[in-house]
This record gives sequence, C-alpha cells and structure tokens, in this order.
Amino acid sequence: MSQSPSGASSSSTTSAPGECPDAPPQQVSIGDEAYVCTKSDHVVLREKPNRSGDMLRYLAPGTKMVVIGGPSCGNNWSWWNVRTEDDVVGWIAEGGDRVDPYFICAKK
Repeated sequence: MSQSPSGASSSSTTSAPGECPDAPPQQVSIGDEAYVCTKSDHVVLREKPNRSGDMLRYLAPGTKMVVIGGPSCGNNWSWWNVRTEDDVVGWIAEGGDRVDPYFICAKK
C-alpha cells in the first residue's frame, strides 16, 4: 500500500482553492469527475480531511469518484470530499509524493 494519506496526525483547516501551503497546485475542483491516478499504489479514503482521520477504505488506481466538497488543507496536501461510484463519501488527498505527483486527477 502507498505512503499516501496514511500516517501521522496533523490539523487541517478549510481553505480557498490554491491556498494550501506546500501542497501541489490544485487540479480538481468541486463538481469534477475524478479518478485515482497513481501508478500502482492504493490511496486511502478517510472520514476526515487529514491523515489521522479514520480510514474508510483503500481505493485502487482507476477508481472513479465525484468531487463534492473541499478543499481542506492538511499534511501538506489539498483534501477533497468525494463520493465514489458505490456512494461512499469521504476525504482524499489530491497528492502527491516522490512516486506519484498526484493521487487523484480530473477526468478529461
């Protein structure tokens, strides 16, 4: 599994798009259809917008979702509230890390 959003705790605060310090530039927005765009790692869908939020499930590369809220800043990432195709709602970090510059990408 990925080092992506699964680790130490950190606080989060709601922020306007483009204002998450040290996070990659935001490439998704509310209303976008998105998908997990990692090379091979699963990404954690969480109950809250930070790595200390309870894990809801792992999402495999290619998993589709709709962005329904956010962003919220935490852990040097922009976190988005999403709904998966099977109606699970949670928070996911947009990304990235050394392997994957983004964990989720907008569907083109």
